[in-house]
Amino acid sequence: LSRDRLILLVAQKDAEVDRQPIPPTELLKDARRQIREIFEKDYTQAKSDPSKAVLAKKLLEQALKDDSDPVAYFALLREARDLAADGNGWDTVCEVVDAMGEKFEVNAWEMKEELLSAAVKVSRSANAQERLCEAMLDVLNAAVEAQQFDIARKLVSSLTTASGRVQGATGNVPYRRRFQLSAAELKKLEP
Repeated sequence: LSRDRLILLVAQKDAEVDRQPIPPTELLKDARRQIREIFEKDYTQAKSDPSKAVLAKKLLEQALKDDSDPVAYFALLREARDLAADGNGWDTVCEVVDAMGEKFEVNAWEMKEELLSAAVKVSRSANAQERLCEAMLDVLNAAVEAQQFDIARKLVSSLTTASGRVQGATGNVPYRRRFQLSAAELKKLEP
């Protein structure tokens, strides 16, 4: 192992020790209700993808200001994650999931893969599918770098489906080939 990789592994193990369990469901329900009351006007206005993404960022920023209350912190992050996913804000989704994974006992890699793969099944515009493909490719590359090959394989499968939808909607064959190359490259990298 390289020195940098060893330092990263030690840091990851240290971070895992400090992580907390996910707060109880009943407490999260109450916190969600309070969040929706506090941000009622924002939720009312969050009808389009861009407005949902803006509210997701706002909730993320609020969570990052103060993480002293684990229930409120997790509830804010979960609301931000769900809004960002619904609003096609995949960079925000990944940022939120990383924040969850730093503080709580969640598998951030699995959560990202599940959210991105589930989004493929939802009917979206070609533009939204392209943004989804780009986000999947970013997470795929990061997963390979972190040697999370099971996650990478799942993402390749979902990415192939999503890029096929982009090709079908736009006729952009080179776009899909780009992702097919990623699948071939992954096979070469796996142990």
